[in-house]
Amino acid sequence: MDEAGFRQWLEANYAPNTVQTKLSEARQLRAAYGDLDALYDGDRLEGVMQTLRYTAADKAAGRPNPSKLNLRNDLNRDLSAYRTTINYYRRYREGDGASGASQRPDAQAVHKAMDECASMGLDAFLDTYRFGRNITYWAVRDGEKFPSKAVFGVAYQYMPGGTALDGDGCNGTDARRHLARLGFEIIGAGEQTVTDAATVSDAETQADRRMPLSTNLILYGPPGTGKTYCTAAEAVRLCDGLDPHDPLLSDLARRSELRSRYDHLVDAGQVRLVTFHQNYSYEEFVEGLRPVTDAGGEDDEATSGSGFRLEPKRGIFREICAVAENARKNTGRRGGFDLAGRKLFKMSLGRSGQEDHIFDGAIEGGYAVLGWGGDVDWSDPRYVDFKAILGRWREDHPDATGNDPNVVQLWSFRSAMKEGDLVVVSAGNSHFRAIGEVVGPYRYDPGDTRSYNHRRAIRWLHVPDEPLPVEMIYGKKFMMQSCYQMKDVLTKRDALSRLLPGDDGGATGQPDQFVLIIDEINRANVSKVFGELITLIEPDKRLGSGPEQLVLQLPYSGEGFGVPANLHIVGTMNTADRSIALLDTALRRRFVFRELAPDPALLPETIDGVPLRRVLETINDRIEYLIDREHRIGHAFFLGQGGRDRDAIHATMRDKVIPLLQEYFFEDWARVAAVLGERPGRGGGFLDCRKLRDPTGGEGDERESWSVRQVFADDAYDRLIGKSAVEAPLEEAAE
Repeated sequence: MDEAGFRQWLEANYAPNTVQTKLSEARQLRAAYGDLDALYDGDRLEGVMQTLRYTAADKAAGRPNPSKLNLRNDLNRDLSAYRTTINYYRRYREGDGASGASQRPDAQAVHKAMDECASMGLDAFLDTYRFGRNITYWAVRDGEKFPSKAVFGVAYQYMPGGTALDGDGCNGTDARRHLARLGFEIIGAGEQTVTDAATVSDAETQADRRMPLSTNLILYGPPGTGKTYCTAAEAVRLCDGLDPHDPLLSDLARRSELRSRYDHLVDAGQVRLVTFHQNYSYEEFVEGLRPVTDAGGEDDEATSGSGFRLEPKRGIFREICAVAENARKNTGRRGGFDLAGRKLFKMSLGRSGQEDHIFDGAIEGGYAVLGWGGDVDWSDPRYVDFKAILGRWREDHPDATGNDPNVVQLWSFRSAMKEGDLVVVSAGNSHFRAIGEVVGPYRYDPGDTRSYNHRRAIRWLHVPDEPLPVEMIYGKKFMMQSCYQMKDVLTKRDALSRLLPGDDGGATGQPDQFVLIIDEINRANVSKVFGELITLIEPDKRLGSGPEQLVLQLPYSGEGFGVPANLHIVGTMNTADRSIALLDTALRRRFVFRELAPDPALLPETIDGVPLRRVLETINDRIEYLIDREHRIGHAFFLGQGGRDRDAIHATMRDKVIPLLQEYFFEDWARVAAVLGERPGRGGGFLDCRKLRDPTGGEGDERESWSVRQVFADDAYDRLIGKSAVEAPLEEAAE
């Protein structure tokens, strides 16, 4: 078998977990039947395929395993998987580079698949052929609906020499288009009819147009102009593909709804936030070396050690890039996995980075192993009970308690874990590297590696190219135990479901979109923090963007790295802290800059007698004259609680606006007074000014001492905008 060539073909067409699964199944077929290339040259593997035939009727009749494979679980389902592997290998040998087979099912084959679905029932049909239950598109026959993706995949087995495709091997978009070409009516979840293949293509094209291109955006402006609020709106727009004029993004009355959606995206891992500061570095943002002790891995099977070593640790940018790239590569193959009734277990398959052969063997072999529980065979049905396990363990270890990990973790693995539950394989305490479904009971199977004697059969659903952060699917880091049940309340079920096989992800053929928000982006040394990312973040250099995409080697890990096209960067910049002109030129070329200026029109004209809109306009005109436009005061200071009533406006002026003016003018109170419409030597509306004489008794000039009044004058705001009669003599004197 040309394993290297087959792997390359699989990687070009399928998700990483499918690659691993099909390679493992191909090896098992080779071990049972001989060299696959020789068998293909003989009869295109038809003889092997015949021994793998096993229908739902065979299962119902209890017929034995017809193949040479050692299978103990659901023969109908498992043999279907091996038939799919044969079909994949045939297409590889035929030189078919497309994700679908070279010969598509005809209408007769589709009708047979629909007949089988009607006979078995929808749930049994989907489970047998391993399709998700979250159906987005249906094919209609005589008024009856059938899942388009599933019947398309199953129809392959009714073609000459064909075998069914499962949910991983079948593309939902391809299915809908082909069924429409055959004349079947296609309807969406909302019962909207798609009449023909051209309409299907047009609908998908429109969906493509709605999805945003890679975005590098910086929102800049003075303090209080709503930059933070706008980043939330931009994140929702980019993730959901909304039109910029959608009411959700622009209607202040719906702010709580927008915030709720934003929080949901954060919880789902599609939006992350980082704040730059003066000491922020490349090592924190991209990757850097961090000390790691030699005390073993993350679980309590680790052995003790001493000393430490330096290992590359991914920063927040690499983390979100890994998640986004995972979503991009699995477009159309993920989403909508049914988690109902399933428990989630954390598993440690060997010490990460030190016993990876245990993990690799488990992935290839389709199993999980546990090192606790000694060399006892716990298969006897009585060991479903915790007390029975504890009693047997005490026979050899009289001092053992109910907290002994050999008892606790063995019981979780052997008894608490049921078929259909999911296991999440950890990589350290902050990352995971595989997710699988338990498909077999406990069995005692002594191995060659340490004491890993206990095994469960696992169907690996997702094996990412590199470990992903645990907070993507769970609300806390992993504990130092090899096997335990994860808390349902901490599980992010929507995010977890999107990672696993299902029918949902093929609806538009678009990957999930991700947004990294960088607050105060100008406070750090951006050129040092971004490093080689300055080139990689260009839209045409992104992974998945086309022929110009780039992958560079990172300096610490030495790994190849690129920025996926479905990751957007949105930064904020307070112009009162630093001007755009001072930003790195290379950065400025690669970002779109959008100014958010103070907008007095968003404020009421008057609140409790305060001419609020005119007050903000006047203050900003004077600031712009005395300093520049980048130091103006934003309208957000007076929105919400800050401008609720006259007392709230007083508090905003005293606690926020006036201190900000002091900062702007470096405690030059004469200029602060000028902005507020105050005059030295006069009773002011916001400030008091008294004269200080030379305390030495000399001829020194008098000096002014300014202070903020505890109670503002009733006409303070009228004075500020020049409407008070008190100001008239001052203006005349000035003339």
